[in-house]
Amino acid sequence: MEATRQLGWKIFAEVVEPISFVTRTNEGRMLRGQVPRFLTWFTAEDAQRWFRYALQQSRLSMIEAGQPLTDATIHDADLFLARELDTMPEPLQNRLKTWFEQHPEPTLQDWSGIGGTSRIYYSPDMIHAVLQNYAELGKCFEGLKRPSALEESSSCFTREWPRAAAIVKAAWWNGKSPLKTYPTDAASLQKLMQTPDGSWTQLAQEQAMPDSMFSVNVGSAQLFLPGLHIMTKDQKDWVWITAWWSADPDGDFGSDRPDFIKDLGPLFHRYKICAVTRFQDDAADWDELAQKYPDLVAALNAARNGNPGASWCSNPYLEFGAHNQRTNCIGCHQFAGTDARQENILQDAIQFPQHGSRRQRSTFVTDYVWSAALGGQSLHQLIYRNLNWRKTLPEK
Repeated sequence: MEATRQLGWKIFAEVVEPISFVTRTNEGRMLRGQVPRFLTWFTAEDAQRWFRYALQQSRLSMIEAGQPLTDATIHDADLFLARELDTMPEPLQNRLKTWFEQHPEPTLQDWSGIGGTSRIYYSPDMIHAVLQNYAELGKCFEGLKRPSALEESSSCFTREWPRAAAIVKAAWWNGKSPLKTYPTDAASLQKLMQTPDGSWTQLAQEQAMPDSMFSVNVGSAQLFLPGLHIMTKDQKDWVWITAWWSADPDGDFGSDRPDFIKDLGPLFHRYKICAVTRFQDDAADWDELAQKYPDLVAALNAARNGNPGASWCSNPYLEFGAHNQRTNCIGCHQFAGTDARQENILQDAIQFPQHGSRRQRSTFVTDYVWSAALGGQSLHQLIYRNLNWRKTLPEK
C-alpha cells in the first residue's frame, strides 16, 4: 500500500509539473511561459485535428484496408499541431494578437487558460497508440451494439498500450462561486459510509474560493481545479490516482505527501490523493503504514467500511450521486465498452455487488477506458466520423 501511494504521488507530480516553453509573437517579441504538463496534452478537439491531418496524408487505399498510420505520418501530424499558431486563419491570428496585447507578461494562469479548458486530456502516447491503429476501435462496435456488462468478449485493442499512455479527467470550478470542500478524516468518512444512500454532498462545507489552488484564466473567467482523476498504463490494469484540494491538506490522505511535491509550487501543495492498482486490498498490508501515518490508515479503514475487502478511491469533485463515495475507480472502469451505465453499476447491488468494486470481468472491451466508446466525443466516434469524411476526399 505504501508503494502504491508513493507511486501515486510520483505520477501526480509528473502530470501537474510545470513545463517551460518559449514562444514568439507576430511582432517578434520572445515570451517565456509555463503550464502544467497535462495542459500540453490532447483534448478531443486536438485529436480530431491531428487525425484529420493524418488521414489526409495517407492513401485512401491504405485507409480502406485498415493499415496502421506510418511513423512518418504520426511525426508529421505532431508537427502540424505544433505549428498551428503559424497557420491559423487571419481572424484567429488577430484574436491571438489581441490576447498578447492584453497580457504583455502572461502568468502561469494566463498561459494555462489561453486555449480554454477541457474535461478530458490524453497523453500523446495514448492518442498515438489509439489513432495509429484506428481500424481496431473503428470496427469494434459495428452497428453500435455493445456486449452486455457481464458478457466476456474480446478487447477492441490487440496491442498493449505504452506505459506513457495516460488520461486526465479534470473538474473545473467557476471562481465566482463559493467552493465546497469535503473533510476526509476517519470520523467524517465513517459517518458517510454508514449512511445507506449517502453521497459526498453529505459532507460538503462551503467556504470562500481560496487563492492557494491552481486556476486558469479563460477570458474574464477564473476557473479553479479542485479535483482531477489520473489513470496511467504503468501497470497492466492501469494505475488509478485521484487528487482533490483540501482545507486540511496535511491530514489523512495528505499526511504522507512527499517533499518533492513542494517543487511544484504552492498552488499544488494542498492536494490530497488516493491511489489504486487492484480491485481488492487487505488491511494487513497497511500495518506498517499505520505506524508512520495513523490518521491516513484510519481514514482508509473508514472508507473501506463501505465495501469490505474492496480497495477504495473516490473524489468528491468528480464522483457524484448516491454510493459513488464507496467506489475504487478500477471497478467501474472494468465495464467500459459494455452496455453498463454508471448509475446501474452504483444502484444495482444484485448484478454489481459492492457497487461494481469487485472484479467481475476477465476481459476488458476498451481496456478500462470509458471515453474510448461512450458519448459523442468518444474516440470511437472521432474515428468513425473522420473515416467517413476521408472517403469523401479525392485521392491525391
